[in-house]
Amino acid sequence: MKINLFINTRLDPALSMKIYSSQLIKHLKKINKFNIQEISIKGKKLPFIKNFLSKDIYYPIYAKFKEVDINHITDHSYGALAYFLKPEKTIVTCHDLNALEFPKQSSWLGRKRFLYNLKGMLRAKHIIAVSESTKKTILKHFDYKGKIYVIYNGIDKRFKVLKNKKELRKKYKLNENYNYLLHVGVPYLYKNVEPILKVLKKLPNCKLIKIGEFNSKQSKLIQNLNLQDKIIQYNNLQFSSLIELYNIIDLLVFPSFYEGFGFPVLEAMACGCPVICSNTTSLPEVGGNASYYINPYYKDELEKGIKKVLENPELRKKMIKKGLKQAKKFSWEKTANHVIKIYQNIMKEK
Repeated sequence: MKINLFINTRLDPALSMKIYSSQLIKHLKKINKFNIQEISIKGKKLPFIKNFLSKDIYYPIYAKFKEVDINHITDHSYGALAYFLKPEKTIVTCHDLNALEFPKQSSWLGRKRFLYNLKGMLRAKHIIAVSESTKKTILKHFDYKGKIYVIYNGIDKRFKVLKNKKELRKKYKLNENYNYLLHVGVPYLYKNVEPILKVLKKLPNCKLIKIGEFNSKQSKLIQNLNLQDKIIQYNNLQFSSLIELYNIIDLLVFPSFYEGFGFPVLEAMACGCPVICSNTTSLPEVGGNASYYINPYYKDELEKGIKKVLENPELRKKMIKKGLKQAKKFSWEKTANHVIKIYQNIMKEK
């Protein structure tokens, strides 16, 4: 059985998609029964239309000549590839549909391109959804007649509890008189970052470490609330540094309105960091009974939740213990083994 995994173009900046494809390929190749190849193109970014020509036109045509027994498109936003592949031999991993759930965060052209790729995805007779929530969202928007398999993402084994936490706090110059909150993610609407900033203003003994950018609205809010001295921001952080920060901060704050999966919740728990997150979409699936949940649409719940976790040492200990246990339920080995079973089912159907 020959299997081709069609991954994002090499110029595509989507980090979580790179994590998914690289980890899946790595663990699939450990199963030596199959001939697995990684397919991609370099891609080319042009003004205004960005990577439209390479991603939505050239790559799909190129994919037609790379068709084998099983064609696995690892990112739903590359669903256009399925227009040129035989549906019964094609499987697409759908990570989220945030552009449909929050259309205002995308341009008119961006929404049209996204929908064009989703309609391509729907041509495939097999879809992997990374959570039950993602599956429900697909069926909410589309009358899909094929098979949807729910297969959770795994977690890199390098996310773990480190022993040298005191030294690491000194390395990152964390003041012992402050509690440090952490947020990881892009500055899009569905990430719900603004309430974190407003709560930060009310908590004199807290600072925020932000991994990722702020948008213009958020940057303006930081200035208006005079929070510049209470925020430490990192962009393009090294993988090892991310693990270290998860180990030394006091609480991951993740009040998203929508998540297809929610990698930061899983990563934080694996590093012994308590998590406060929304009770929406996929997050309860990932956080299990280990996270402290809030309703992101109720403004007061975030502040109350942060105070409760930070001021209750026994609660923190229980959350950390449960989080470590919950994180062990997810592994890329499990993910790869479930995916292989789908490949085998497709071959049996043929």
